Amino acid sequence: ISLYNFTFDVSNQVTYPAGGYYVKVDLMNIPAETVNQTQNLSVTITFDATVPTRYIDSKNRWIVNGSLFFPLGLLTGSLTSSQKTQIAAAYYNTIMDYDIFTIAHDNFPAWLDSLASVGLKQLLSLKDLYVGKPGENWTWGPHVGWEAIRNSIVAEYSTHSSVLGYYINDEASESYITAIGAMYDYVRTNDINHPAVSLLRETQALVRFIAFADVNMTDPYLLRQAYQDGVSKSSYLYQEGLHTKALRDDVMNTRNIMIAPECTSFKWLSPGASPPTYDQMMCLAFQALINGARGLLFYLFTGSSGTTGAVADEVLYPGHLANIYAMGGKIGGVVGPFALGVVVAAGTQTTVAGTGSENLQLLTRLGNDSKYYT
Repeated sequence: ISLYNFTFDVSNQVTYPAGGYYVKVDLMNIPAETVNQTQNLSVTITFDATVPTRYIDSKNRWIVNGSLFFPLGLLTGSLTSSQKTQIAAAYYNTIMDYDIFTIAHDNFPAWLDSLASVGLKQLLSLKDLYVGKPGENWTWGPHVGWEAIRNSIVAEYSTHSSVLGYYINDEASESYITAIGAMYDYVRTNDINHPAVSLLRETQALVRFIAFADVNMTDPYLLRQAYQDGVSKSSYLYQEGLHTKALRDDVMNTRNIMIAPECTSFKWLSPGASPPTYDQMMCLAFQALINGARGLLFYLFTGSSGTTGAVADEVLYPGHLANIYAMGGKIGGVVGPFALGVVVAAGTQTTVAGTGSENLQLLTRLGNDSKYYT
């Protein structure tokens, strides 16, 4: 044990409000009156001096019940029982269901139980519960109107083991910033155990939204853009890393970042398009991982009507769902040691020049097992 190890009890010191702090530690030579070394330590003070069951740590990683967690999953509409089982068996651990309010209020606990039974966690969607959004005047069981429904979700279901967090924004325009801020304040005040996630288009002024979520996510949809621009998908793949890096830079290491890569053709918007191949989806995923993504939710597994998303693509492109399931197993095998590791000293990241503006990024991280992963 180092002679410099010590414990300083702050329990009887000034009570600070909940939030993030830096503690400056100076290693001093008292006789010489010099400072030999200085380090700033990141400290998080939580509400009521408790540790949340789910939170974002100082390295911007998800912590669930005391353990590191990497959300690897799917943005989707309603799922069948067999689809839930297949998704979980493919190493995916998280979904965000756009259609939770099509589930009857009285059946909602059973639906959450069905996710927990196969090991899936859910980001509860609050994205439509705003004035001017579809859920403004919804009735859900005994709850009428967006505010009553929001309050019900947070009060009644926040203790369920399958709930990972709240999905509070889905590409809302800047006119909703104040409302999103109020939503964020509400969920953080009433439920410290579940982070809030905000999804933004990469073209939006991200810095204006960043403070109103614990997790910021973007969906570049580069392969759809390549189709619209009439160029090969491979020529746009590398940009997934650029978008991830831009988001990482925007949050300035103050928030967790996640990416929503494509796993569908977008055929309902671009009728001539085809779904991404296994290699293309893997490339998008690893471009995001190597540039700092701490979670991946692929868009779109199935749409509300069942006629959109990867499930619909399977009809014209047999084997596409098998590729998605295989991808989950492949990524699931590396996200623990690499994606949840910490960036090591400068000089361990290098760029291998490719052709044109395409570059291959190599990054090394130190895992919790004290091994280096590249």
